[in-house]
Amino acid sequence: MISTSPTDSYVFREPGTYEIEFFFGSLSPPISATETYEYVVPFSPPIADFEPSLRDSGGPVDIRFEDRSLGAIVRWDWDFGDGSRCTYPASGGLEETCESASPVHTYSAIGRYDVSLTVVGAPENPGEPDLVDSLTLVDAVTVTILDPGFEAQTVGAEIAGGWSVLRPATAAAIAQHVSHGSGEPEGADADMPTDGTQWASLDGLGTDGSDPAGSVENGIEARFVLPFGRPVIEFDYVFLQSEPPAGFVRDAMTATVSDGVDTVEITSAAADSWSAYAGGSGRYPTLDGGTTRVTPLRTASLDVESAFPAAGSDTEYILTIRLTNDANGFRPPRAYVDHVRFVERAAPIVADFLAPATIVAGEPADFFDATCPDPAGSGCEGPTSWRWDFDTREAIAPPAATGSALQDPSYVFDEPGDYDVSLWARNADQESQAVMTVTVLEAPEAIPVVVSVVPNGPFWDVDVRSDSASDPADPITEWSWDFAGWATSSLEDPGPVEIRQAGIWTIRLTVKTSRQIVATGSVDVELN
Repeated sequence: MISTSPTDSYVFREPGTYEIEFFFGSLSPPISATETYEYVVPFSPPIADFEPSLRDSGGPVDIRFEDRSLGAIVRWDWDFGDGSRCTYPASGGLEETCESASPVHTYSAIGRYDVSLTVVGAPENPGEPDLVDSLTLVDAVTVTILDPGFEAQTVGAEIAGGWSVLRPATAAAIAQHVSHGSGEPEGADADMPTDGTQWASLDGLGTDGSDPAGSVENGIEARFVLPFGRPVIEFDYVFLQSEPPAGFVRDAMTATVSDGVDTVEITSAAADSWSAYAGGSGRYPTLDGGTTRVTPLRTASLDVESAFPAAGSDTEYILTIRLTNDANGFRPPRAYVDHVRFVERAAPIVADFLAPATIVAGEPADFFDATCPDPAGSGCEGPTSWRWDFDTREAIAPPAATGSALQDPSYVFDEPGDYDVSLWARNADQESQAVMTVTVLEAPEAIPVVVSVVPNGPFWDVDVRSDSASDPADPITEWSWDFAGWATSSLEDPGPVEIRQAGIWTIRLTVKTSRQIVATGSVDVELN
């Protein structure tokens, strides 16, 4: 240890003789010197102390217990709280031997574990009994959930290893709830994985919509306990829809948490075939060759402590993620799930966003998240995820995408009209929705028309008119004609223009609307 303070303190961990060097000097004039002292620690009784490398984690997890004990210790006896013990150094007995005084232990089941260390030290005087001290850290390690990122799964195989698979008992077809990896030939898909290289894929086969998504026995589930101080469970998901939103029964998914007595739905995990989608799946076309649309990446969360106020800190909960199909057969839905985690509660947020003053069909419109623009000044925590719905799902010809998970997306509306654009901003257990009605205008079209060409001696009189069109809410207010350099006009219908040379001439018309939208069109006239 090196210190630049003129006074300091230091704890010597074992008896012995220690050399202490003092460095001192001055800046003006520059003088420096060193002096060394011997400091003798004659005796110190054993004092047990240790620190785990992690206090909580998903499992299986390797935890290193760093020994910080003091004194002349000759033996360390560890009890890891899960039935496993070890001793260091080897004693020649039947005890399991630790690899060092600071061992590493693997926890393979969820739960809270009390860890104990007993240290044995030599007595101060020969012939006296050994000295013993013990320390137990209550809840030293919490294993919250097993394989929260599906990284321990076998790629392509059924989900296992801490997760249980659910299927209806009378299923006509067997759902394939499997693990996928970004290293497979198909690669990643629909923004998955969100953590590591693997994720879970759930299948809607075997269900027919007779049971709602919240109660159907089809999906996966895992047990978990809450870490201290982080009562909100979160996970990322994408819903893959293969059928249109027809009728009252739809492809759907959701998730629940149960404490063994009560069950609470995670409403932010609810999605169905009416949900906004962000494109198509590169991994799962429908079985009859159609496009499987995927929602934007979404985050589901639940404040478990608030949902189960009577539950104790040791309560084991069950997370169940369910998926159901409205008609078993060629177009089953699927769901991707990854990165189950626990986070702190968040402060309330108020969603808000900015939209362009003028939006034209067929042209990109940029939207900007304005949720918590000044977190430091307002005390509002910024969102960690966003979900947009551009209200274009009911188009007769469905667009390529109807939603986005970007913070500031750009979107192209194919058709003019009024749309209720929605933003859901989310942070931990807090979610807020903002809705804005935007008007999408039909793009103006500049259409010059040649009415007549009349010879005028050696020249020609060319008469034109404008058949241009625009959105009724945004009329054309300006016209700008260019007659191939022979003349110009700002009139809507400028009348005949004299052209004095044979050839093919391009007449151009540029129009501008009341909202300053510009369009240009042209027509060729051949004179000979």
